[in-house]
Amino acid sequence: SITPTAFCSSDTKQYPVAVTPAGGSVTGDGVTTTADGSFVFTPGGLSAGSHTLTYQSDDKTATVAVTVTQAPAQPGFTFKVQPTATGATVNFEASGADAALTYHWDFGDGTTADTLAPGAHDYAFTGQSTVVTVTFTVTSGPCVVPVSQQINLTKADQPPVFSITPARFTFNDPGVYSFDIFPAVDQASIVGATTDPKLLSNPDNLPLKAS
Repeated sequence: SITPTAFCSSDTKQYPVAVTPAGGSVTGDGVTTTADGSFVFTPGGLSAGSHTLTYQSDDKTATVAVTVTQAPAQPGFTFKVQPTATGATVNFEASGADAALTYHWDFGDGTTADTLAPGAHDYAFTGQSTVVTVTFTVTSGPCVVPVSQQINLTKADQPPVFSITPARFTFNDPGVYSFDIFPAVDQASIVGATTDPKLLSNPDNLPLKAS
């Protein structure tokens, strides 16, 4: 006996063939005898279809059928990245794949799709950039052929922001107000006539800029 009985033609592993009683011989495509006298089956390189393994011990014969599936061609995919304010939109297109097979996409952000043509996929991330690993897998029976690529994603450039709310104050206002500044910096200074409303000679027109 042998487990499993369905294999891929690109599989180069050796699978043990169990025989009882010991002392006989096993013949068939892909079968070899190891140094300790046991038998192994290697499906790699065999033609697609059914193959019969035969065990002969004295006058007793037993057979087991195994099936080999032709490995699909190595798949690939291309992509186009469009930066957005919150991340990026990536359009994926598969190449070298037969539409009759089974497909699986892992977009590297915890989401997947089981289709040949997933089209556009939206990524959202914190920070200005990130790297994702995308894997496209083609399956044909026991044959599983993945291909992966790393993709660098960067958000769209955003105009700088420098604002404060409200924009009008009274000279005796004791409040403390925060500026909204983008992109964020560890240290910044505010340059203007003054940032203290009590010292303004012209409180209706205070030019300020961040540096």
